[in-house]
Amino acid sequence: MKRQHGFTLVELLVTLIIIAIVAMFGAPSFRNVMVNSQIDSNLNSVRSSLIYARSEAVSKSRFITVCMSADGQTCVNAGAADWGTAGWIVWHDRDNDGVFEDNANADLCELDLDDCILRVFGPLEGDSTMVEANGLYRVVFSPQGQLNIPAAGGVEFSMQISNCGEGQERDITISRVGRTTTSQGDACDA
Repeated sequence: MKRQHGFTLVELLVTLIIIAIVAMFGAPSFRNVMVNSQIDSNLNSVRSSLIYARSEAVSKSRFITVCMSADGQTCVNAGAADWGTAGWIVWHDRDNDGVFEDNANADLCELDLDDCILRVFGPLEGDSTMVEANGLYRVVFSPQGQLNIPAAGGVEFSMQISNCGEGQERDITISRVGRTTTSQGDACDA
């Protein structure tokens, strides 16, 4: 009689059950890795835009404003203060009046005739929110790279994703001298 090679049905079922059990334990931790990756990606986007704005202020010796913007062309001055769902713009405020003024040539920054948008940043990825602790709608860097705001301290943004868990909030702080730092927040901790 010829001997058959292969697996029996029982062996295949046992293997599938073991794979299902391992996947059941691995899926939640994989979700946390994905969520933390998304939060860190958003954090890097915000931080790089703030560093860019400060760098432009110093290198061009001009006031550079970062403001919340829903349409990528104008600043939001009232209403919901969630920078994460609105997005933001970095722009040169030629007369430092805090109002974006454009004579239909925002792309012609080299003419220095009016304010011009340097970069546009869309909403954060996923279901993320970013709120400034003092309810500010704009951050202004002076030509020296310092914050030019009326707040006594610096600026502090809190970023989190909906239904966040322990360690899934990030804080971005800008000191009065313009230094940007990040840290892990604790508002999501149970």
